[in-house]
Amino acid sequence: MKIPPTLLWIVLGLLLAVSFGVDFENTTQGGAIDLRNRVTGIRLLAHGIDAYHYKWRRSEPEEYGDVYNNPPLLVSKTTATPTMLLLHWPLAPLPYRLGEFLWLFLQWLMLLGTAWLWLR
Repeated sequence: MKIPPTLLWIVLGLLLAVSFGVDFENTTQGGAIDLRNRVTGIRLLAHGIDAYHYKWRRSEPEEYGDVYNNPPLLVSKTTATPTMLLLHWPLAPLPYRLGEFLWLFLQWLMLLGTAWLWLR
């Protein structure tokens, strides 16, 4: 039995919608942990601070703080290379919450754009 292509597109669309919903819910709940260390990392590098050994304290600017950073560790949670951090430069001046959602939508636009190019 052959499955009609229209049905396959409908199923793919539903899967993408559900996946986007899960990503959106995760972002709403603050689930962009890897993004946080990259944004704080580029903010630190922009101010000449070593992002790989920096430990935020309450007396320092809030935009340098990574809430997932473990104070007893000698190194920070910044795991991306300096080049990867530079790719996040446009997000550095934005409030973190806005940056999270811009990053979410940018990733989905790139995914859908890639699919569109592939289908052409």
